[in-house]
Amino acid sequence: MQDKVKSIKQSVFKILVTSIILFLFLFVITVILALVVESNWRGLWIGLVFLAAAFDLMFLLSIICGAIFLRANKKIDDVEKFKAKRALDVGMFYFVVSNKIDRLINVNEKINTPKNGNHNVV
Repeated sequence: MQDKVKSIKQSVFKILVTSIILFLFLFVITVILALVVESNWRGLWIGLVFLAAAFDLMFLLSIICGAIFLRANKKIDDVEKFKAKRALDVGMFYFVVSNKIDRLINVNEKINTPKNGNHNVV
């Protein structure tokens, strides 16, 4: 496996694990805040519940997208053959990894194109 592919997969895995941990932590906070709001209907508490729930949804989306990407690319050894790259674009916290993949693909395309610019040489 190429070192760059391994590095990309490790980066996605690290973000996935971090998202899982933060999701669980924020979910507990959301439940606690919801219980506080149930007995005390003040605007600040309701706003905090909605804010925590919004972050929960962002982390949940990140978890789903990272898992889809890692599952689809389990046995792939080439950056240009990555499947489900769109999942990284949807997952909010993978923009750095997605950018890295795009740069690697662009570098590989520049290396593989002929110098004269004629792509259809027979």
